[in-house]
Amino acid sequence: MKNIKLGPKLIGGFCLTAIVALAIGLSGISGMRDLSENMDDIGHVSLPSVEYLLRTKGSLADLPTNLPFKPGQLLAVAKKLLR
Repeated sequence: MKNIKLGPKLIGGFCLTAIVALAIGLSGISGMRDLSENMDDIGHVSLPSVEYLLRTKGSLADLPTNLPFKPGQLLAVAKKLLR
């Protein structure tokens, strides 16, 4: 390396740095593409399931309020009916 002039050393170092930056950039672009595909899967597959579960949970939470008696009284009423 001592016999090589400064100009070629600088050009070689710059080219090596550019190649490393290009590899990192291509890796990042590939990762973003994969992430985009995964986000589409989540949006079209997983989130509708979660939405339906939340709707069901909300419906179940409203169920006791529609009864003519409190939830604690339900067991007493059932026992009286079974006698």
